[in-house]
Amino acid sequence: MKNTPWLKLALAGGVVLAAAAGAIQALAAPSGWLAIDGSIHYIAADGGKFGWANSGAGPTFACPIAPTAAGGGGLFNGGGCPVGTNPPSAPPLTAAAAADPSIISAVFLVDPISTDTTACGSGDPTTLSGTNGDKISSYPVGIGPVPNKDDLSDVYAVSHTRAIDGHPELYFAAERLDTSGESHMDFEFLQSAVSLAPCATGAGALIGHRSQGDLLVAVDFTIGGGLAGFTVYQWHCAALPAPPPPDGTICDPGAGALYEAIVVPAAVSVTVNGVSVACGGWVCRDTTGQTLAVAKNGFLEGGIDLHTLGFNGCFKTFLPHTRTSAPFNAQLKDFAGPVAFKSCRDPSSSSSPGGTITAGASVRDTATLTNGGAPPPSGTVTFFLCPPAQVTGTGCSVGTQVGGPVALVGGTATSASTTATTSSGKYCWRLVFTPIAGSTGIYTTAHTNTTTECFTVVAAGLPDTGVPWAGGGGGGSLPVGMLLTIPVIVLALAWPRGRGIAILVVAALLAGSSPTAAPLPQAGIGHLSPAVPALAQTTDTPPTTPLAKTRESGWRLVIPRIGVDAIIQPVGRDLAGAMAAPPSLRNVGWFNRGPMPGQPGDAVIDGHFGLPSQPAVFRKLQLLRPGDEVEVIGANGDSLDFKVSGVQIVTADSHPAGVFARTGPARLSLITCAGGWVQSKGTYSDRLIVTAMLS
Repeated sequence: MKNTPWLKLALAGGVVLAAAAGAIQALAAPSGWLAIDGSIHYIAADGGKFGWANSGAGPTFACPIAPTAAGGGGLFNGGGCPVGTNPPSAPPLTAAAAADPSIISAVFLVDPISTDTTACGSGDPTTLSGTNGDKISSYPVGIGPVPNKDDLSDVYAVSHTRAIDGHPELYFAAERLDTSGESHMDFEFLQSAVSLAPCATGAGALIGHRSQGDLLVAVDFTIGGGLAGFTVYQWHCAALPAPPPPDGTICDPGAGALYEAIVVPAAVSVTVNGVSVACGGWVCRDTTGQTLAVAKNGFLEGGIDLHTLGFNGCFKTFLPHTRTSAPFNAQLKDFAGPVAFKSCRDPSSSSSPGGTITAGASVRDTATLTNGGAPPPSGTVTFFLCPPAQVTGTGCSVGTQVGGPVALVGGTATSASTTATTSSGKYCWRLVFTPIAGSTGIYTTAHTNTTTECFTVVAAGLPDTGVPWAGGGGGGSLPVGMLLTIPVIVLALAWPRGRGIAILVVAALLAGSSPTAAPLPQAGIGHLSPAVPALAQTTDTPPTTPLAKTRESGWRLVIPRIGVDAIIQPVGRDLAGAMAAPPSLRNVGWFNRGPMPGQPGDAVIDGHFGLPSQPAVFRKLQLLRPGDEVEVIGANGDSLDFKVSGVQIVTADSHPAGVFARTGPARLSLITCAGGWVQSKGTYSDRLIVTAMLS
């Protein structure tokens, strides 16, 4: 919060505003987007775009008829009736509210009361002790009865951005269970994400922190519940007039951090109903059970203009609770939530491409900052990319900066491209928004996620194992280059002047059809040893080592059930980024950019399926079943024994989970073609993958 001149400690314990009529309207309402008029239902004559409930009559029948309210203008409608002794269910957003771009967050809490039974047992599972301002993790949470005057029922809140400048406002409301005595309610908005495990009790059940700028609106019903007043408190890392750190700075109790009452001119408004009002389109309750009307002084609502208040942080949690008596440091009794509730917008961002890509592919990120109908913000966005080692459960933790800061144009910025995607695994982007002076709206300055901001790099695409691309021993088909010479020769015969050109073209094609040879492994494999480093090739070009030399290396794949005893040749990636296929119909290829057989992860071995007239090494791979044996045998006769654990058929362009992975148990993926022949692509439509685990 800004250290504005009017922001000072209130005299005599805070600024308290009250009215003897039983309803108060203190200071000006924020913007009037939601009319703070003491009515649960939307009343067009009171102004504003929304009310809490639709404009029509509230529920006219009690449960089991589901409650609803006709008309329009409401934020919530259609709550569910209780089942047995369970509490009723909360209403969802109306279609109009769900479509409103200015709404940031909207929550409706149905807090169990003492007579309810939940999954946690009988009684209210969210009782509390301690006082306002205690360390959040120190609050003892319990399950049990709560006095009616201190028992929360329905509590709801909404945040949205003002149309004029995009700055956020908060609105909150609650229904009292008992209006006959004094009660004291606190509406707390925290910048830390506060959590509570289901049915957790005791100290430590609540997890979170306090931060500079957290707000608490304390509302007091006194003199038998007939009067109301409120005080606004802000969490300060150090008592005023000490200069405050930036909003959002974590400072738990101790070392001078505390709640202090603040002056709030034209920033906060609170109202209670001076007469009985109809319940909204949900189940309202009092001490007798369901009620179709909320008694006088039983409904309160308020609003906070965060911009006028000078607050520039981002709330993440709504935590309403009650006190047993008027003093701010009185014993706390009941709470609802905590629930995620945001006052800032997150940029909309997406990686391009997303999904699954091959190693080395170029990627970039785009950020879009919308403002709920208000003018877009101005400033710069800096982009960071996290490799797999820096990706956490929430996205990118740190990352490496990609390019320089990019200025927003119309609320959009796109990063520079990067090809730093060489390792397999999940990558995520992180962006940092830096607004310029006078920029509209308030945004989460650092943003990441685990969905649209992320992509997965696989070592390679699935291989094309229909027909070998280059000749080799064992009856392979003609090389592509040799096939292309046929029409050139025909041209030479038909056009004598073209013979010289044809000879040169044929020579070039034949030379290009013979890729560079790659060395093969020379070491053996022991059954208990991981694998042999000699297998680790780095070439992306499929080898064309003569078969005689391949046999000397002795690496073989043996599958007794289908009669396979094949030479293993290392292969890399082809020009399309897929795993290359072996250059022979009778040999198999091992992907030399992934784990070696026996190492942790997935060692991928492919083999051709062949054509109808040219059966290949993996023609019968589909006959394998779980439990069948697979051996990888080294030159010295030592072997690694695997057993088939699963068989799957996927489309040729898919990226099955776990294939090419460098982590997990040692296993093989045996891959060949399946499905129908696709003439336009010159390959089969699907791929057959057999998984075999190390025995």
